[in-house]
Amino acid sequence: MALRLGAIIEALGGELQGDAALSIERLAPLSTAQPDAISFLSNPKYRKELADSRAGCVIVSPIMRDAAAERGAFIVAPDPYLYFARLTQLWKKAHAKPEAARIHPSAVEIRCRAACGRAQPRSSRATRRHVPSKVVNAAGTPTP
Repeated sequence: MALRLGAIIEALGGELQGDAALSIERLAPLSTAQPDAISFLSNPKYRKELADSRAGCVIVSPIMRDAAAERGAFIVAPDPYLYFARLTQLWKKAHAKPEAARIHPSAVEIRCRAACGRAQPRSSRATRRHVPSKVVNAAGTPTP
């Protein structure tokens, strides 16, 4: 699932220079970003990486505005590092899988390796001994 640059600006603020409809498919470092990615530059000493980056959009500070304008779309934010951190949270929320029914790990059974066909509890605290007729929780107590 992609996010449009316009949606990112609506959610996080900042000043966009570029196409608000540009679709961002991934977050990436400057050095490996492709045209479908967004990246950030927080330290001016990496200006060369900014110029060489293929990122579709880069988040920069106000002092890096001119350098970013030479390469394509960019978002100006007072603290690009913080903005990118907030973007990762937005990204996670936008790409979250819907909650599904879960089974607690201590309730999951696995088949006995001895090919006896009996179940053995799967838990970090379970012992390797065979427990054929009951399931125990992580504390080792039998569950009904």
